[in-house]
Amino acid sequence: MKLSKFILVAFFVLALTSCSHDNEPLPFTLSNDNLAGTYSVNTIDIEEIESATSAAGVTVELSKNEKTGDTFQVDFLINSNGTYVVTGEYRSTSTVTPTPDKGQASPKIIILNASGTYAINALENSINFSQSNGNFINGVFKTLIFNETGVSINQDVTNTQGGISNNIKTAISLKRK
Repeated sequence: MKLSKFILVAFFVLALTSCSHDNEPLPFTLSNDNLAGTYSVNTIDIEEIESATSAAGVTVELSKNEKTGDTFQVDFLINSNGTYVVTGEYRSTSTVTPTPDKGQASPKIIILNASGTYAINALENSINFSQSNGNFINGVFKTLIFNETGVSINQDVTNTQGGISNNIKTAISLKRK
């Protein structure tokens, strides 16, 4: 009797643990159709660091400019055909170091009227934006978060001329409307 109870309990446990989970949602994949929609901009943060490298290989930071956006009134329309349009405005505040006045610059209102195309690389989880009009977003951005409610992307680009390097890190967060 004990053996039959043991076999019955073992069979029941095995049946429960071997059930498939067919009702689980598929992961949200990065594709033109899934990305398409109208978004509002939540954050824009840009950090620019200019540095110099001596002939001996010593690198010194010359300046740092941190730009933070707020008060967003920006619509970012991403179409499934690989095009995008960005319109609106936001306030940007810069903090530059080193400077004698602590680097706090007056906020600027940035007006956007830009458009272009994009291409998705699902293997790299990246989006390559090519602007054709205006000046807002350009180049390859790594997708950090992508789900039904929004997307967060970032870009890290370094340009070097002679011994001077300019590293620009951009982070943008979008919320689906």
